[in-house]
Amino acid sequence: MDEQLKYYKRIDGSINSQINNVSENIQKVKLNINMEHKKKMEMTKNINEIKNKYSKTLKQKQLVNEKSSHFVKNAIGKTELSKEVNKEKCKDISKETRYKNTNQIFNAPKAEDNNIKKNNEDAQMSKEARI
Repeated sequence: MDEQLKYYKRIDGSINSQINNVSENIQKVKLNINMEHKKKMEMTKNINEIKNKYSKTLKQKQLVNEKSSHFVKNAIGKTELSKEVNKEKCKDISKETRYKNTNQIFNAPKAEDNNIKKNNEDAQMSKEARI
């Protein structure tokens, strides 16, 4: 009978050690599950932050695009208005007057160059006269 009792005690000890091992494994699995859950939550948080940043950037870009298109439309409108005003002003001016004004504008630098040359020649002559 003593041997049977020893045998059962050995089986009981073996079962208890297996139960302890399984309990430890269950605890490890629970910890791993919790860690994975935390990682998942952190990744979800990061994804949401990135989405928010992207959304803000996209809204800012759209706002800039709207403002720039509005600015371009205004600039084009002002250019068209300026052309119309100039057409109205030019209706009263004859072609000859426009031609004269244009020639005066383009010939002005030539006249200035001629004046400079003339002044240089006069200065040269006065130097020669002094000598």
